[in-house]
Amino acid sequence: MKEAAEDVGLYLSGSRKSGYHLIFNADGTVRINKVMSTSSMDGYAVPGQGIGEFGEGGCRDTNQVINSEIFVGTYSVSENPIIFIEDNIWVEGTVRGRVTVAAVDFPLTSSDAVIWIPNNILYTMYNGNDALGLVAQNNIYFARDVPDYFQVDAIMIAQKGGIIRHGYFDDCEGTYAAVKQKLTINGSLISYFKSYWNFGTGPESGFLEREINFDMDAYYNPPPYFPTYGQYEFISWTEEKN
Repeated sequence: MKEAAEDVGLYLSGSRKSGYHLIFNADGTVRINKVMSTSSMDGYAVPGQGIGEFGEGGCRDTNQVINSEIFVGTYSVSENPIIFIEDNIWVEGTVRGRVTVAAVDFPLTSSDAVIWIPNNILYTMYNGNDALGLVAQNNIYFARDVPDYFQVDAIMIAQKGGIIRHGYFDDCEGTYAAVKQKLTINGSLISYFKSYWNFGTGPESGFLEREINFDMDAYYNPPPYFPTYGQYEFISWTEEKN
């Protein structure tokens, strides 16, 4: 993926700061900012569902809120079908076109780049013309302050982690914004550890409603350079009489 990004897409090396913020626009472009600083807040993680310190679970510092950022550039999605970034990234906006975004740092065995989703990610059309692949070396996080009706249109891979939203409890940063109305995912979720976003009955933290729709268009025609294995194979066909 890195070689493809260097050849026909967009490659960004480490920011030496907090990462990069990608904002997709309905005109088929993506604005990229360098994240200069972030704010930390505590969120609860399930023990045993992650690598390193995160895998220990409990209340963990999450540097998820962007405090300051500087403009890097605006790029055409059609001219950059693969975006490879050696750092943590934040992704949001309206996607027009087909693109894969990867957050992968080096060395591979000891690095754990993540993706934060702080806001909706929406397609302009739902006919296969728009497709977003998100590949995180470690976790993909839904931020605490996502919209009350939160939607993610994307095919997501958390290679060494899960696709999660932390728990926000009284003894772990408090309950402000802990509960949202609805989570809608149009795409698919692929992760090493179990993905989760709801805690307790009610729930105490998470989404009151959840809807996950598998994207068949992306199944047959995945985003550019998205990791796949094998191909669709026709097995049998029968004609049913009415």
